[in-house]
Amino acid sequence: MTAERGTDRSTILAEFSHEIPLGRFADPGEVAIMIAWLASPLASYVTGQAVNVDDGIARGLP
Repeated sequence: MTAERGTDRSTILAEFSHEIPLGRFADPGEVAIMIAWLASPLASYVTGQAVNVDDGIARGLP
C-alpha cells in the first residue's frame, strides 16, 4: 500500500489516525482489558453481543 500511495507507513498511519475520534490507535492493552472482562465471570450475563473496541471508528448505519 505504501508503494501505491507513494509514501511511507508512518505517514499513512498518521493520516488514518485523524479519522479516529481520539486521534490515535488503541494500545493493545486497551483491547486486552475488554477481552479479559468478556472472558471473566463479571461478564457471565452478557450473551450475543458484538463489542467494538475501536473508539467509534466503525460507523454504523445512519
